[in-house]
Amino acid sequence: MKKGINVLVILFVLFSFVFITSCGKDNDSIQDEMNNKINLINDKIANNESYFNEKINSLTTSYENNKNALTKQNEELKEELNNLNDLLDSKVKTLDNKLKVEKESLQTEILSNKVELDKQLTNFKSEYNNKINDLLTADEESKKELLLEISKLENSIDSINAEIKSLEGKFENSVIELENLIETEKNEIISNINSQIDEINEKIELNNQLISSNKEELETSLANIKKEYADMILSIENEIAALDAQDKVILDRLDAIDNLLDLLLEKEYFVVQFNSNGGSNIESQLIEKYNKVVLPDTPTKNGYDFLGWYVDDEKWSFIGYSVTEDITLTAKWANSEYSINYELDGGLFVENNVALNYKYQDNVEIPNPVKEGHTFLGWTVNGSIDMVKNFSIIPTTYGNISLVANWQVNTYKLTYVYDKVLDIVNVEYGEEVALKQLNKNGYDFNGWNYGLELYSNKMTYNFEMDICLYANWDVIQYNISYDLDGC
Repeated sequence: MKKGINVLVILFVLFSFVFITSCGKDNDSIQDEMNNKINLINDKIANNESYFNEKINSLTTSYENNKNALTKQNEELKEELNNLNDLLDSKVKTLDNKLKVEKESLQTEILSNKVELDKQLTNFKSEYNNKINDLLTADEESKKELLLEISKLENSIDSINAEIKSLEGKFENSVIELENLIETEKNEIISNINSQIDEINEKIELNNQLISSNKEELETSLANIKKEYADMILSIENEIAALDAQDKVILDRLDAIDNLLDLLLEKEYFVVQFNSNGGSNIESQLIEKYNKVVLPDTPTKNGYDFLGWYVDDEKWSFIGYSVTEDITLTAKWANSEYSINYELDGGLFVENNVALNYKYQDNVEIPNPVKEGHTFLGWTVNGSIDMVKNFSIIPTTYGNISLVANWQVNTYKLTYVYDKVLDIVNVEYGEEVALKQLNKNGYDFNGWNYGLELYSNKMTYNFEMDICLYANWDVIQYNISYDLDGC
């Protein structure tokens, strides 16, 4: 409370001081006695404060040393944990590369065998057609022998076709067996490393429990010290109260003078303070008694919406309330809510309930979208140049968020095979592909086989995977015309 003091007040105070010093019996001795007692009390307070401060510092230092040692150990364990995670990633990548190399090697071997069988099949078919042609001009005795040879050739052709089919099945079974072996080895490695990771996490948790336990012990000790200190202060306050009782006459006179001074005040003012509670600073105001507080500028605080000024749980009315004492107005805040906008460019989310908004201090994991025939490259966040592959909202994030999905079109390998690999072409997803045309004397080119499926070279196709196509032929049948001129 700020009071205006004029010349009359000053004269009154001087007169009152002369009055007090002249009233009591031997006032100088009373003052000396009071000063001696106050000095003794001050010494007692100083000595006790030194004792309590040393005790508190000793406990706090011991706690901080233990905490720092355990924290350092946790950091070393976390570093070891990161190394184990890196080792796990490295081993998994090595096994994946091993699987890829062995599958490619197996595929090359199977393809080589199949090409060799295709050659044999072509030779048998050629010999078969020759025998058929010979059958047309053979006598009855030769026909029997030719029919027997043709039957053997048909069996050989069927046998080779069966062997080709068996070879394809063998390839699929070998790939499955190889994948199972790699997966078993990978699971063993993951299990072993995860066991080590669990052991490290247990050590970290134990250290954290020790830190928490030490903190609780420290808080209990500090609480006991504070109680002991409070008891000491209470004892000193009782001594001061005794001094006050002894000098009640002088104190009563001082109170009377203070009351008279209040009556002589021309105006009375109170201080209104603003506690922005973590927001921007608001200057205090000096308000005359019964006047109203001036509404200040609205404070700001990142991630929060301002709700108003409060005294305890009651909202202050700048229109209805008047000031009658010093007060502190405290800002009340609510977590701000922001929107999340997605631009998926034809993609979609596999997960349900993808967040469309969030509040400040929320933790929100944003899943990656998918798009047929494309690979997700990452998010462009609020127009930033850099892309983020795995985006999440952390408690310190605030503001509306715009996420734009970036995609890369998938590319597949189209391999043409006839006796050997003729060509390998890269095609993009959605690209219309016209297949190659082949020519061979004595054969009609039917198109390209993928397994049992025939792809025509007269049509266009879209491919959604790597594919290996094999040339498909039919032997051309020719007619023989005879002009015997009457013979």
